[in-house]
Amino acid sequence: RTAQDAPQGLSYVIGGDIGRENDATAFCVVGRSSEGDAWICELRTMRRAPFPEQFAVLSELVQRYAPLRIVMDRTFNPQSTEDAQRAWPFLVEPFVFGAQSKIDLIARASAFFTAKRVQCPERNYQAINEIANIRKVISDAGNVQYKDKPHGDIGWACLLALWGIHQGDDMAYVPLSL
Repeated sequence: RTAQDAPQGLSYVIGGDIGRENDATAFCVVGRSSEGDAWICELRTMRRAPFPEQFAVLSELVQRYAPLRIVMDRTFNPQSTEDAQRAWPFLVEPFVFGAQSKIDLIARASAFFTAKRVQCPERNYQAINEIANIRKVISDAGNVQYKDKPHGDIGWACLLALWGIHQGDDMAYVPLSL
């Protein structure tokens, strides 16, 4: 937690947790500094927003931040993600939440947190609080699950943005398939 705002000159990634009926749609903009810190720059939530409104908010964020990557949930409501892929085909990475993908998502984000590389201005601290509510649960069948109560759409959007940050020396992203 910091009282500072994010510095200028960051390389940005947008994470999007798409909701429609019960969950909110949340977008999180994370910027990576040349020192490797991940700054939580902006959070947006929308309740029961139609797909065109979700696309308009994402378009505004893309125009403002010129992200190198957009990682979007396409688990239950793929329309927003598919619309974004048509608009920005080389930027958008669809992410399907499942047992293994959540394990991988949490593991990658944990690397940033344990290295103390996440910087969060006070006004965006809800993202950190929601991530902190995610718990590892072992089901009766012995499967690992990640549950959060209350459900934290902003936290999941932040995790998706952190997923989109390249772990190497730079954030260059080359799509695996065209």
